[in-house]
Amino acid sequence: MIGQKNDTRGRPPEVEDEEILNVIRRSENKEVPKPDIDDAPEITIGKEAVRQRLNQLESDGRIDSRTVGRMRLWRLGELEAEDPVKNPAMAKAHRWANLLTATGRTYFYIASGCLFTSITFFILFLHGNAGQIDPPLLTGDQILFAGYIFGYGGALFGILFGIAYGAGIIVPKLTAWWLHRASDHDREREADTE
Repeated sequence: MIGQKNDTRGRPPEVEDEEILNVIRRSENKEVPKPDIDDAPEITIGKEAVRQRLNQLESDGRIDSRTVGRMRLWRLGELEAEDPVKNPAMAKAHRWANLLTATGRTYFYIASGCLFTSITFFILFLHGNAGQIDPPLLTGDQILFAGYIFGYGGALFGILFGIAYGAGIIVPKLTAWWLHRASDHDREREADTE
């Protein structure tokens, strides 16, 4: 019958991973039950094939699931783009960008902790030199050395934060530019052959 979805017998029509993920991305809810994915117009494979693909996407870390009662709900993985994506290369770029941004955030927290610790050591050193505090475990030079080590560590992680965060912003833009450039190049080549 025309318009009826194929079951898993024979070769199912090709459905890209992004088409399945875009059903979740377009949903008004963060979590989508499998029947909603099965019934989406762009999903032209059978219910068993959809289940297998969802399980594969989950094992790849692209989606997560949880069971509520007898229903399994699917949601995007942490690194996935939240807006619908047409090109798999753009989806990959968004995953890399999200990973870089999350890594940059971690570096920021480490840098902040190191710099706070460094300031604490410098304050201890200054109080020790002023004679107000006699540090019990470390000498004044050791406290100063520790302050510098944490200060340099904080600066290093701050630089890594900037690089990772900046790369997270640039990667999708460069990918979009590259894909646009490649499609323009293909159109020029087709025009030359005509």
